[in-house]
Amino acid sequence: MHPLRFAAALGLAACTLAIPAIAAAQDLKAITEDGRRVLLSPDGRWRLDPSPAALVPAPGLPQSPFQTAVRRYKVAYDTSKWTLTPAADEPGKRVFRHKTAPVFGLVIAEALPVSSDLVRNIMIYNARKASGQEPTVLIDRATEVQGKPVGFLRFVANLQGVDFLFTAHYHGSDDGNVQVACYTAQSLFHRYEAECQEFIAGLRVE
Repeated sequence: MHPLRFAAALGLAACTLAIPAIAAAQDLKAITEDGRRVLLSPDGRWRLDPSPAALVPAPGLPQSPFQTAVRRYKVAYDTSKWTLTPAADEPGKRVFRHKTAPVFGLVIAEALPVSSDLVRNIMIYNARKASGQEPTVLIDRATEVQGKPVGFLRFVANLQGVDFLFTAHYHGSDDGNVQVACYTAQSLFHRYEAECQEFIAGLRVE
């Protein structure tokens, strides 16, 4: 499935890890193929890294404060890296394409007054509907962007035999709701995690 069709389908893993010989007496940090952060102990065991993923600062110049369909939500993105694709027939949804990497951004904003929890559930529902199977949730927690509380969600969804890793910030309130997401093939995510984090960190909640 073409990545842009993946965005349309969304509408809004197995861990294979080679454990190296570890000589040091402290944990080593690693990222699995499905994007999970783990800690490797000297005895060869591994566990999920509980520390939050580093949030990349808002993109520097040149940038564009993209105004969503809901006044209080904007997205600052680096115009030297990302291209805003032409608007489709679905109001409130815009797709961004990275200029040099196989990475895509997705911004969906609607004036429907819903909670952040419901926005999260809608994202999971749409991923399940698009793939025909339950997505694998890797990270699901509350965080902050520019001092405002938002949700952070990362999951893997399989579409026509290809695993895509989807990572997003989202917010919902009486004024509306927004999703700012970035996705690429699961096997490529470790290369482009910084680009994805930078894109979703551009969310502005007024």
